[in-house]
Amino acid sequence: MECWLKYSEKPSLNFKDRYPEGYRNSHRNVPVIVPWSALRDDPEQILAGRPPLPECRTELHTDYDGDCVRWGLTHHKESAADCCQACLDQAKAAKPGEKKCNIWVYCPSETGCYSPDKYEHKHMECWLKYQDVTVRSQSEISTIHDHQQSIWDLATDSIECPVYM
Repeated sequence: MECWLKYSEKPSLNFKDRYPEGYRNSHRNVPVIVPWSALRDDPEQILAGRPPLPECRTELHTDYDGDCVRWGLTHHKESAADCCQACLDQAKAAKPGEKKCNIWVYCPSETGCYSPDKYEHKHMECWLKYQDVTVRSQSEISTIHDHQQSIWDLATDSIECPVYM
């Protein structure tokens, strides 16, 4: 079981300059994992609280499409690590036939997080999602990425969960 953090604060203006190899795999348009150490060592990218577990892989400014297993508007956690743990716990506790969390989105920004949907996403929102990864390859999974003008491109086919970043 692996869960993925989709760091959700708007990117700093020079993020691409600081992490060009970790920003986007441009030839396939696939997100590249940014190591936790890069987040920890960069004061502009620090996430409050303890670092997430190794199972909690992180991708900055990215969100996967997925069906909600826990609605984030009313599900708040103190840290990204706590949000990931909630995803892991939900997956372990899911009953047979229920969707198990394998994607999570956390809003660390005290001013809220950007989203192209109708909601105003608040600090500490923790969205737990599920996506059937056996249906699509990693490069085909619907994602939202930071692009020009610090907005996310919408590439989703799910109506069960609002797009969130």
